[in-house]
Amino acid sequence: MMKAKNRFATLVMTGLLVVSSQAVLAQGKDMALFLLIGQSNMAGRGPIKEKGQPVGKNVWMLNKSNEWVIAKAPVHFDKAAAGVGLCEEFARCYEKAYPGKEVGLIPCAVGGTSVHKWGPEGALYKQAVNRAKIAMRNGKIEGILWHQGESDAKESVELYKKALQVLMASLRKELEAEKAPIVVGELLPKFSDFNKNLPEAIKGVPLCGIASAEGLKDKGDNLHFGTEALITFGSRYFDVWKSLKK
Repeated sequence: MMKAKNRFATLVMTGLLVVSSQAVLAQGKDMALFLLIGQSNMAGRGPIKEKGQPVGKNVWMLNKSNEWVIAKAPVHFDKAAAGVGLCEEFARCYEKAYPGKEVGLIPCAVGGTSVHKWGPEGALYKQAVNRAKIAMRNGKIEGILWHQGESDAKESVELYKKALQVLMASLRKELEAEKAPIVVGELLPKFSDFNKNLPEAIKGVPLCGIASAEGLKDKGDNLHFGTEALITFGSRYFDVWKSLKK
């Protein structure tokens, strides 16, 4: 008799948990969604100081199985080296500015990828669009955050510019995100020529701004931003996004 009661109690608790989960997702139908694309510095390679800590009260991430889960670092899963990224602080800044609003992060960045691998005919683009459309069942794309360029630092600005324009125009059309601000970020100082050409590269991309990497430090490898730098970078990304929001 006691075992039967325990099984019944378990079933009741399970049911309550399912209802609770569904209620949270129902609230999330008005999520502010942010598509995260690019290469390793968007995916994040910063050491995680507090593992298991939620990014925020109302911050979610679309996991590898296309399920909404509470956002925790690492948000990305492209490689085993994934760590803290700039998106966490971006989401925290959004949460402070819009209290009570649910934030949905859509991680799609992959380390070591060229801008040309993100073309509309490629697998990276198709995967990002597919994940974004799944996420859009619970909200609207409010911004596209792009950090990429280390793999294309020696390419002509015109070739990079053309590829970026095609990518962003295609994403906006497919994701009904014509009014969603796009934020791109500078690279570390060793890529000074790329950073100098970035304003020219984003010409022709409406509602697009640049987040400065001035003064930000790498994690010791002269390639990836450190954790503290990424926190500052995320805040800068948010400031640029907010300045573009209409």
